[in-house]
Amino acid sequence: MSAHLEMKTVLDRDKIPTANMETELKCLVKIWPSMELRKQEVEPLTSSICLLCDCSASMLQDDKLNAAIECAKLIVDMVSEGQRVSVVAFQSRVRVLVDDVEATDSGKDRIKQQIDEIRGMAGGSTNMTDGVKNAMSVLSRSKADAKVMIILSDGEADFPATAEKAALEATGKHIQIFAVGVGSQYMAEDLLRLVTPSNGTVFGSTEVEKLKSTFEKLISRIENFVATNTELAVTFHKDAQVGLGYKTSPEQAFLGNLKPSAKHAVTFNVGNIERDKAYSFLFLVTVPQGDSGQEMEVCKVNLRFDIPSANVLGATLEKNTTVSYTNDRRATEELNGEVMEVFRRAGVTQLAERFVEACKRNDAEQTAKYLKILIRRYEEIGDSQMKNHYEGLLQDFKDSGTITNEMLNASVVASTVVAGGGELPGIVDDAF
Repeated sequence: MSAHLEMKTVLDRDKIPTANMETELKCLVKIWPSMELRKQEVEPLTSSICLLCDCSASMLQDDKLNAAIECAKLIVDMVSEGQRVSVVAFQSRVRVLVDDVEATDSGKDRIKQQIDEIRGMAGGSTNMTDGVKNAMSVLSRSKADAKVMIILSDGEADFPATAEKAALEATGKHIQIFAVGVGSQYMAEDLLRLVTPSNGTVFGSTEVEKLKSTFEKLISRIENFVATNTELAVTFHKDAQVGLGYKTSPEQAFLGNLKPSAKHAVTFNVGNIERDKAYSFLFLVTVPQGDSGQEMEVCKVNLRFDIPSANVLGATLEKNTTVSYTNDRRATEELNGEVMEVFRRAGVTQLAERFVEACKRNDAEQTAKYLKILIRRYEEIGDSQMKNHYEGLLQDFKDSGTITNEMLNASVVASTVVAGGGELPGIVDDAF
């Protein structure tokens, strides 16, 4: 037990067969604040929030720039006094308009005045890479406990690969990145690739009231941080083969094929931990055959984190995850229900990604195929709302032969949503 964070690791099965073959395992790692930390009455952590505003030529279409400016000012209004705000605007060139200013009443007025100055910068290309780098530089200089970047953009970066590399660099500096898709034609999948490494998420809506609600939730989440700079390092057995990875809570994301280091380790960035949420990751790993009665350490999981309110830096937790080999066939068929449910839900993120890719390629056969698979998968996990969403898309596709970008965006964002959002139960003696 820890006075700060708790962690558990669980496999989809504890026992595997001794047959002359390899076995694929699913491993779930969950992290959450301890009861002691959740009960503490402490001042909110200080956060430095950098609003990275796209003001390129594409943002001039459909009044997207004005929408982004109003979004930025709305966020500033919602930030509590004592937090710090920066504003960076980018097109072909980048300009730092506000550099880590405290969000007092007078400070907020000055920040919003500077945000209005973005209109005079409008035009040019979408130099997202330098925008992220400048925002990263501003945040790195801040002395705040937590550092957050919020990108407001339509997602059309000049060079997506270099923008993703810059976002990954920011992640390495313990900056958590969120993104707000502006307008109905924003590129949700591009923004998702920017935020996923930092354990951030994408928000998008064309309706003002929904955006307002979204920002209220986002700022509430930022001001609910209790742990920062959290990293999860998983070291695998040297004979194990590491496969796909998924972020599974509080939002979902497909991480793709994991690539262990020379020391057989994979690192996941957890970022900032909220008081009332659980954070989890799931990965697939294939282990070699073994003899009956033999035990194998599949992986060793190490969690590192800071608790600023307790002046704790670099705290660690460690868990070893083992599996045993048996000739008892029935024992090997006993599956962990929690892990299998998480796996079924996480799989839709991968399917949604493939569906969007097929649609972007104008591959009608593959588009219809993945729509049908998604409908079946959501029916299996009992999510009628998403099942109806994809049934509507399939019917529209049959009728018109096309799917709008707005509907694609809705599919991408919806695939990241977890029922309950990873929220923990109320403070009780036996939450887990």
